[in-house]
Amino acid sequence: MSLLSIVQDVSREIGIPKPVVVVTSSDVAVLQLLAMANTEGRSLARRYQWHKLIKLASFTMLLAELQGVMTTVAGSDYDYMIGETIWDETDKEQVGGPISVRQWSLLQASVVTGPIPVFRIYGGSLYLTPAPGSANTLSFAYYSKNWCQTSGGTGQAAWVADTDVGVIDEVLMGLGLKWRWLAAKGMDYSEEFREYEIQVNMAFARDGSQRTLNLNGTTESPPPRVGVPEGSWSP
Repeated sequence: MSLLSIVQDVSREIGIPKPVVVVTSSDVAVLQLLAMANTEGRSLARRYQWHKLIKLASFTMLLAELQGVMTTVAGSDYDYMIGETIWDETDKEQVGGPISVRQWSLLQASVVTGPIPVFRIYGGSLYLTPAPGSANTLSFAYYSKNWCQTSGGTGQAAWVADTDVGVIDEVLMGLGLKWRWLAAKGMDYSEEFREYEIQVNMAFARDGSQRTLNLNGTTESPPPRVGVPEGSWSP
C-alpha cells in the first residue's frame, strides 16, 4: 500500500471524498490526514523496537577518543544505539559502556587504563576510552528513524510523495489514522482505538523471530555449544 492508497481507504471509512492526490492536495481535510499520517508513523516507530527498523553499523575505529558523529558513524537514519550490541569485531571483544559522565571523568583522571575500551555518547558523538591503539573494526546495532520509504526503497522519516510506502505495516497506519481523525473531530473513537491497540500488539508479537515460551515450568534446553575462551586465536 502507498500513502495515497492508505488515505483513500481511510477516506471511504470516515465519509469524506476520496482524494486523487495527497501531498500536493489543496483540500484541508486531506492535508490534515497527511499530517496525522506522519504523526502515526512517528508514534508507531517509537512504540516498539520493530525488527524492520533495526540495522547494523560497522566502521573502522579512529586512533582517538572521538570516533565521530553518530549519524556519520552509523548512518543518516540513526535514531539510537541498541544496548549491549557494540563489539570490537577484530579482537572479538565486547566494548564496555555506556558509562556515565562521572565514570568518564574518573577514567580520564586515572593513571592506569584497562585493555578494553569503554564508550559513551556525548553531544551526539561516539567516544572511546582509552583511545584505540589499532584501527580495528567496530560494530553495533541501532534503531533507524526511517519508518517509511520511497517506491524505490530509499528510507525516509516522513511521507514525502503519494507513492511512498511504509516500512512498518501500513494496515496499522491506516487504523491509527482512522482513530486519530475521529478523535480530532470530537467523535467517539473508543472502538476504533481498541481495535488499533489489538492489531498493533499482535503485529509486534509476530514481528521477527520469537523464542518459544514454556508455561509448564520447564526450561527449553539450548543447542549444544563448544566453549572457547575469549580472545583472538591464530589457527
